[in-house]
Amino acid sequence: MTGSGRTARLAWIAAAGMLVIICATLAVSRIIPSLNVQENSLPTDPQQTCVVTPAVFATWFAPPGPALNGLVNPANSLTFPNNNPPSPPATANCPFYEWSEQMFLWLTSPVGGTHVFRTSTFFDVSPPDQTSLFGNRTFIPNPSPAVLAAP
Repeated sequence: MTGSGRTARLAWIAAAGMLVIICATLAVSRIIPSLNVQENSLPTDPQQTCVVTPAVFATWFAPPGPALNGLVNPANSLTFPNNNPPSPPATANCPFYEWSEQMFLWLTSPVGGTHVFRTSTFFDVSPPDQTSLFGNRTFIPNPSPAVLAAP
């Protein structure tokens, strides 16, 4: 095939590709307006369930208490309640939500220029061992100082 023939063929392929993109864009633009944005927005009148009181929230923080960028204590995972029999449906999962909120705050607490999840409480995982038949991995301790560990 000559250079000009090849160029013409590539131009046709590019044009066909552009036509496919234009058709797909038009099809999507016809679908998107049919989505009701109101159905996908947050409610303006949410129910007040699983509310963390200021007193309970204050216990989550290490002394001196709640503060911007303050260190949060880890939630006690050993005394996590088992709803057996279950609580009323509206509040059945509140203990889990409170535990997860506190654990999220603890993991993202700033400590010594880093965050809790980058301290010696947690480990990285090594790349697969290329000399091992099974590609074994090992835990690598983070060099940062230790902080309060989760029970």
